[in-house]
Amino acid sequence: MLSYYNTLQAYALYYLAYSFQSPVPWSSCDKPWSTSECHIQNSSFENINKTSQTNIYLPTSEFFKRKVLGSNLSTGFDDPAGFKFDMLICLFIIFVATTLCLVGGIKTSGKAVYVTALLPYVCLSIYLKEILF
Repeated sequence: MLSYYNTLQAYALYYLAYSFQSPVPWSSCDKPWSTSECHIQNSSFENINKTSQTNIYLPTSEFFKRKVLGSNLSTGFDDPAGFKFDMLICLFIIFVATTLCLVGGIKTSGKAVYVTALLPYVCLSIYLKEILF
């Protein structure tokens, strides 16, 4: 379970690092990892010819699949196409942080709980402030 949750935390750390760019990279289709099927959702998104056999992808989906996961680099299960070193660095940072929290014993774990329990409420209040005001 630790490796599963650490992987999810590595994704979150990766997104956190990219979220400091303005505008965020998953807001448009003009990035190197974008394909010609990338379309920004707007009011005319539903009016695209539905009989067409082309796939329509949002920039957020392409960012995750092609930039974060690098799924476009592999041709299948037999060809993993190497490591994504940026994700490997994020995973290493998360494993080190988790290890430091566990090695410190209950005192360090208790302090980590203060951050992990209160941070979601802080983030939600920031989001609500942005939405309401």
